Amino acid sequence: MNLSCGEVPTYDPCAPIHEGLATNGVGFVNNGADHYVAANDFNVLAETQFQVEKFIINVVTLGGQPSTFDVTFYDGETGVGSQFGEPIEGLTPSSITPNGTFGSTGFPVYSVELTLPTMTIFPATMAADKKYWVAVSGAPSVDGNSVYWVSSDYVFTETLPTWQSDNGGSNWYLFVAGSGANVEGDMIIEGECATLGLQDLNNSDFAYYPNPAKDVLNITSQKTIESVQVFNLAGQTVMSNGKIANGQINVSTLTPGSYVFRVTLEGGQIETFKIIKN
Repeated sequence: MNLSCGEVPTYDPCAPIHEGLATNGVGFVNNGADHYVAANDFNVLAETQFQVEKFIINVVTLGGQPSTFDVTFYDGETGVGSQFGEPIEGLTPSSITPNGTFGSTGFPVYSVELTLPTMTIFPATMAADKKYWVAVSGAPSVDGNSVYWVSSDYVFTETLPTWQSDNGGSNWYLFVAGSGANVEGDMIIEGECATLGLQDLNNSDFAYYPNPAKDVLNITSQKTIESVQVFNLAGQTVMSNGKIANGQINVSTLTPGSYVFRVTLEGGQIETFKIIKN
């Protein structure tokens, strides 16, 4: 989709698309030496979570196809804030598609599809929307040339302009183009919105979501989670010591159906609940 001047697209938080008339390139690698991180935001609506499997960005190189990318997620309502989850380093694109050239320069543009190693879940709260950031850094192209995130003029009021870091994400600042304008990196995020659940994650000591669950179940607790057991409705143990990582437990190996979870918390507190596995 290419937008002409004056057109403002409809922003859909369950299918975020930032794409317009290419006006800038936000640097990942400049002159083969200077490395930057660029970040663009997306919103998750209150009472929902956004399950992300992959995203697509447009990049321009000074010659040769792009190679690998580092991806880190952050939260932050007014700019890039705290890191969310673990960094993904050296991610090889699942597809690279030529997508014309950049303006009158003749430099090649590519649509790069980045599939996450595991689906990542971004929750809001029951009371408020929440903003997250996709932060990307790229290695030089296969020919050793500079790589840039193709960007267009900032037009969405629901999102914020591009931010950039010149020290690996330790410090961030609002990116300003040479013209003095704010920009937004071309990006399509492919994911699925789901309802959080009935418990208020801000006020509850213990919460779990989503229900039904597909691949990952989130469990949040102010107390340390010591163990997780899972039983089918016949009372048979199907998971005896479920591993919690970053507040998530992998349930993808469970066959579709209903299960009872028994979570033991610090101090011997027991929480029991039923989950439907899709």
